[in-house]
Amino acid sequence: MNDEVFEEAELAGPVSADDISKAEIELGVVFPDQYRFFLSHYGSALFNGVEIYGLFNSSEEGQVLWQNVVDVTQELRGLGQEGTENKSYIPISENGFGDYYFLDTSVSPEVKIVALGAGGAKEEFYDLYVFINKMIEIV
Repeated sequence: MNDEVFEEAELAGPVSADDISKAEIELGVVFPDQYRFFLSHYGSALFNGVEIYGLFNSSEEGQVLWQNVVDVTQELRGLGQEGTENKSYIPISENGFGDYYFLDTSVSPEVKIVALGAGGAKEEFYDLYVFINKMIEIV
């Protein structure tokens, strides 16, 4: 993994293996290895206009910059957001134009990220860090 992409990011900080396992249980999925690594090292990330949902210590005071992947998933499932009918799809980002990027946990430990919006699937990525680099290039 190339850490250079994270040098300019606001990072939530590492998350424990226990917290990652609790999130998996709560969502009923097993995260792919790359996403588990991301969570355990960075927690959540906010780049210039791009957020990768994750986990973070919510006990810290002040405004939280990041969105919790469990909370976002549950909220979007409750709203009937396209893609959430597939319980293996976990939202990890969105582009501000109605397209959500879902981590397809059914292929775990491998990575598959699917972009869904009006009109269905738009693109797919098979590497979390290629996806992050592509998102950063767009903004």
